[in-house]
Amino acid sequence: MTNDGSNTLTYDAEGRAILSSGSGGSGSYFYDGHGVRGKKTASVTTVYIFSGGKDIAEYDSGAAPSAPSREFIYAGGRLIMNVAGGTANYFHQDRLSNRMLTNASGGITAQRGHFPFGEVWYETGTTKWKFTTYERDTESANDYAIARYHVNRLGRFSSSDPLAGWIGDPQSLNRYTYTQNDPINSTDPLGQRRNLPCSDPDMHCAGGGGGDGLGLFYLGFGGGGPQCTADGVDMPCGMGAGLLRSGAGSQCPNNDCGVGTATPYRCIGDVCGYMSNEYAATHANSWDGALYSDDEWKEFKNDLADSQRQALTDAISNASNSPDGSNWDYIYQNLDPYKPGTDDLNITGGNVDFRWTGAGGYLNFVSADAWTSNGCTLCRYGGMDAIHFNNGLFHLDTASPVWGLGRGLIMHVLVDLMLGNINPSVPIGR
Repeated sequence: MTNDGSNTLTYDAEGRAILSSGSGGSGSYFYDGHGVRGKKTASVTTVYIFSGGKDIAEYDSGAAPSAPSREFIYAGGRLIMNVAGGTANYFHQDRLSNRMLTNASGGITAQRGHFPFGEVWYETGTTKWKFTTYERDTESANDYAIARYHVNRLGRFSSSDPLAGWIGDPQSLNRYTYTQNDPINSTDPLGQRRNLPCSDPDMHCAGGGGGDGLGLFYLGFGGGGPQCTADGVDMPCGMGAGLLRSGAGSQCPNNDCGVGTATPYRCIGDVCGYMSNEYAATHANSWDGALYSDDEWKEFKNDLADSQRQALTDAISNASNSPDGSNWDYIYQNLDPYKPGTDDLNITGGNVDFRWTGAGGYLNFVSADAWTSNGCTLCRYGGMDAIHFNNGLFHLDTASPVWGLGRGLIMHVLVDLMLGNINPSVPIGR
């Protein structure tokens, strides 16, 4: 784009904007060897000092090396403070942008809101950090997005994404859109494809690498331009983006992955958090957002198995010759959840399979010709679909496979065998 409706834009041979001229003023832009903007000349000339993708200091014309015009302080990758002329201001953010500035006394010095693609909605006070992590240039009113410029008035970038799109995600083939037109849920801190599901400013994520333990995903700038790593190994950024899209990455809170600390951020199963190597090695079992040691896991599974055992006892007792419950204790005592000769639960899908160790007479609710001394190969009580008896083993089902012209089969396969959801008992993990 050479004209965004308000500015005429000029680019160098590498596709970087070097001149902007419009009704708001003119600007010239200069870049370092990594493609990061190191100097801007507009109403004043400003030299930028970057650390990675973060602006940490700025020098206006004539400023001494020991006295930067502005300094910026970050915590976990988020801008929290700037110091200019000896005065400190503190930034307060939501998940997208800075919303408020306060002074050292806690007084509000600025507030702002913006429309989805960054146009100002309301604003009091002044700051150039108006939309996500972008610096808004006063001369053009466009946002500097590291790899290129975002035209917030148009909701798109002025030049194409340096990263190619991916055919598996057709929306990414449009290399001018901002976050594939999803600015509420995604950000693009470096102007190189949207940040999803990792939404922190520098795209540090845990996961990837194909296994549990410490994993990091980082998208930044190296000597050759954009670079990506997963678990500390360099990889093509397209592959890295695929890791994030597939759910193999998990965001490090506040962009702090704890690298080099005693408790780095890591994922075990579906549980992610800060944990030591010792804790991770001894808590390898995950369930519903919690981690368990081997002993805790055994106790936890036994508790869940007992819930299924009680529910199955209720069903068998109700369907037997003693629906008044007089045989409940006997049935409960003779439903064995363990594999023969072990203390390991006998689990299929999400079900505990119970072996019957009592007399067959208590099971005469199944069809009369099905019961044998060896059990039946596949028996279901017609009035009690939740009881499944197969090869001498019982468990509960959400539905019978022979019910409802195939509907029961679908529910049984998808819910009981694949997802491990049992009704009315509590499910065991697969």
